[in-house]
Amino acid sequence: MKIHHTIALLALMAVPNVAFAECPSSSGLAQVDAILDYCAQVDPALASNASAFKRLLTQGTSVGELDKIIDGKDYQHVYSETREALTKLPKSLVIASCSDTLGGKK
Repeated sequence: MKIHHTIALLALMAVPNVAFAECPSSSGLAQVDAILDYCAQVDPALASNASAFKRLLTQGTSVGELDKIIDGKDYQHVYSETREALTKLPKSLVIASCSDTLGGKK
């Protein structure tokens, strides 16, 4: 249960930086991308839901703007740190949290 709250908290902290900005902040987008990519990695059945969530969050941002953000040092640093933190969590709890968050089956 604690892990679910950790992942949810990370996502909630990152989403306002992404969802309400015309152009997502690099750190917010990096956190969300890292979480969603990790969820898709640990449970491939969630990959399509993770991709759909990413598209929703970046809707209205041009491909060029997204590429510029993703190629930036801040994005890369935050993405790496977030992924590293996620790999330290128990995989079974991460899968359950991702499934709860992305609507997959446990």
